Amino acid sequence: MHSNQSAESAFVFTANQKVVSLLVQEAGFQSAQASALDALADILGLYLERLLAITHSYADLANRSRPNTHDLAHSLADQGVALASLQQYVERFKNTPMAKAASSTTLRTEQSQTSTVEYIPQFLPSEDEDEDEDLEETTELPTYVPPHLPRFPSKHSFRQTPVYIQRPDDPQKVRELNSQQSRTVEENLKRLMSSENQLARRSTEKRSANGYDEEDEDAVAASMMMMPIVNYESAMQRRKRVAKQPEYGNDIRNQEASKRAKSNVGTVQS
Repeated sequence: MHSNQSAESAFVFTANQKVVSLLVQEAGFQSAQASALDALADILGLYLERLLAITHSYADLANRSRPNTHDLAHSLADQGVALASLQQYVERFKNTPMAKAASSTTLRTEQSQTSTVEYIPQFLPSEDEDEDEDLEETTELPTYVPPHLPRFPSKHSFRQTPVYIQRPDDPQKVRELNSQQSRTVEENLKRLMSSENQLARRSTEKRSANGYDEEDEDAVAASMMMMPIVNYESAMQRRKRVAKQPEYGNDIRNQEASKRAKSNVGTVQS
């Protein structure tokens, strides 16, 4: 770890020395002592570090992870460097022999063949989309979309479509569906009761371990062995019969009331 840091610092220090030597030569000096170049290289490194730190501070203040040219302009203004004077210096430096020699040498750049863009699988097309619309999705992106952005998702992922629930019209199918739902409810209730029985059995085992009578344990164990029978359909039929009973009672009461009324009418006439 220390070796990497020392290598990086040595590389940066060497680069600063080269920059300082060019600036000294541009200023008109023919030669310079090594100690003076080292001191100027250290000062240049500290200046650049401070400039970059201020630039990152402006980026953090704007809630950005990377600084931009505006952050650099603000940091240069804090250091007392005007952009107009910097532009004049660049224009003047272009006409120097060093700038012409540097511009004559071209750097070779190799473009990587492997793409760094993450592969995104093709989205499933929606059922209500036509083939022409699917083809439009796979074509080139519009001109205002940067090329590094992924393709648009399928339209079914953001399009709002109404949902119509299809119910059977055949009475036989309706009865079969109702019976199936009743069996499902009955099975769910059985599972619920079985889980409750398991919890109760565990509690009885803990109670027996704590020292209860054997008779109590036998009674509780026998009660736990009895699986409660849940019949959802019979319960529904029982409810229907109970609901019909008041209507039958009301008919009997109405008949008795009519008989009493007739008898009262007969006594009055007599």
